Amino acid sequence: MSCVRPQLLELKNLEGSVRNAQKFIVFPAVIATMLTIICITLIAPVSASFAEASVTEYPITNKPPKFGGPVTTQETATIKIGSGVTRLTSAGVTVTLTATIPSGVKLGAFTINIQYDGAVVNTSTANCAADPSHVMSFSFCNVLPNNVVALTGISAVGAGGEIVLATITFDGVSLGNSILAVTVSSFTDPTGTAIPFASTNGTVTVASPVIINELMINPSAVTDANGEWFELYNATGSTIDINGCVLSNGDGSDNHTIAGSLPIPPDGYLVLGRNTDVGANGGVSVAYDYV
Repeated sequence: MSCVRPQLLELKNLEGSVRNAQKFIVFPAVIATMLTIICITLIAPVSASFAEASVTEYPITNKPPKFGGPVTTQETATIKIGSGVTRLTSAGVTVTLTATIPSGVKLGAFTINIQYDGAVVNTSTANCAADPSHVMSFSFCNVLPNNVVALTGISAVGAGGEIVLATITFDGVSLGNSILAVTVSSFTDPTGTAIPFASTNGTVTVASPVIINELMINPSAVTDANGEWFELYNATGSTIDINGCVLSNGDGSDNHTIAGSLPIPPDGYLVLGRNTDVGANGGVSVAYDYV
């Protein structure tokens, strides 16, 4: 704020008579004294308030922390089931359901379902609590009619680390792939507090028991009619007789049905060709002539 000097007063703006104007001119000293008092009265408290504010201002070190603060991430448990390959005529494939518990956390109770495709695989074997090093008890461990393996268990001592919850054997029903979908209904520590988790599905592939392992087309040493052949491999642990199987060129224009017993031993091979004469077919030992 600034004080108005007496000589700058514009008397023409003052309403009244000339006599009143003369009063202002006659007593300049009185007016100056009054304005000085007003200036001192107005300015002094403002200066005092500034001084008070500077004393009470917080230093930087005492300022409150920013909103948000450090973010802490809680470790999660991992629940997963393995994958495998089986054949239609084999004994099936066994997969393992495991749970990995974070350090400092113990597993109490859990309920887990495994859904599979019954058109591709089936199972009648679910071995729960397969890991004896962790004291587990199961109130339910069974294969349900709707293609679900259901597990409900508890660890009385609070199991930790990597735990094998169950092993399940799947048999092949038809060629294809079956997803093993993991659904966790509950997963808690011994106090009943939920444990954060992430689940991973598995897959069982049912592959053909007999595989075309090698073939010769358009041989250079002999003609196609004499030298073409292919080799079959039995990927199972049992003998497979391909009697009655149909060989086809793909578009169905050239087919051949195998007549008579033609077994392939377990994990064994069998060569079929257009000519069994080793002298004419390029020196290949052919077990069956499909011409």
